[in-house]
Parts: sequence; C-alpha cells; structure tokens
Amino acid sequence: MRRLSRRAAGAMLLLGLVPTAQADKLQDGYKACRTLSDASARLACFDDLMPTPEVAPQGTAAAQVQVTPPPAPATAAGSFGSEAIRKEQKDEGPTSMQARLVGTIETLSKGQRYSLDNGQVWLNINDRDVYANVQNPEVTIEKNFVGSYWMLLDKPSARIRVRRIK
Repeated sequence: MRRLSRRAAGAMLLLGLVPTAQADKLQDGYKACRTLSDASARLACFDDLMPTPEVAPQGTAAAQVQVTPPPAPATAAGSFGSEAIRKEQKDEGPTSMQARLVGTIETLSKGQRYSLDNGQVWLNINDRDVYANVQNPEVTIEKNFVGSYWMLLDKPSARIRVRRIK
C-alpha cells in the first residue's frame, strides 16, 4: 500500500495535477487515515482527502441534462459474450447424452481425441491420466453449471473434462 501511494503521488506530480506542497499534504493525510481503526472514521478521513465534485442544484440546466447510454452495436462484436447470459425463457436443451467410444481405449490422457458412435469428436482437456483398457465403452457426457463438459465412464470409474471439437 505504501508503494502504491508514493506512485500515485509521483504520477500526480509528473502530470502537474498536484503541486508539491499539496502532494506532501495528501501523502501525510493518507498515512494518518490508515492508522484509524474505526472503519467509518477511516472512510470519512479518506473522503475528506479527496473531495467529491460539486453537484448542480435542482432546476439548473446542468442538473436537467440526462445521460443516456449509447445504443448497443448491431455488429457481431455487440453480441460477443452474450451466450454466457442466462435467459430464463430460453430452452437450454439437454444437459447430458449417452454414447459409445469407438475403438480400444488403454489410457485417457490430455490431448487425446475420442470419436463417438454418433459421429461427434471430443478432446480430453483433463490434467490427469486414467488407465482404462476398455473396448467401445459406454460414456455419458454431462454439461456442468458453468458450461464445461465431463465425460463419465462406468468401467473404469472415471470422470474427465472434455471439449467438443467436431
């Protein structure tokens, strides 16, 4: 904290925003506020150090100006990340599916690709290896609450994180 306050004071001095005497006063006040144990007194002390801007009285032209947010862009960038917003009306579809892995699986290791009998291909993104030695095992792929997927095998009992790639 002490280093940060010196940096902030130094930045203000470099920018010419605060004269040297005021910077020293600000730094001394900051140190004094930090020593207060009562939270409300400490907050009041910091508020006194950094005064808030003046508010225009009611009825003046400045008080009547209303700020409206800019309209949302109609481009693809405007919808970036919107898939993470949970919509109550939207049907989210199934949260799990069952299929069979195609072929013999000896170990489940990070980076391996698994083809399912339904044509999907999944990538193992789990950090630990699991010894399996099974042929065409039945798996369940579940979606968890944050949107990642788990592949569950019955024999051997294993649960690995996967991502669909095809």
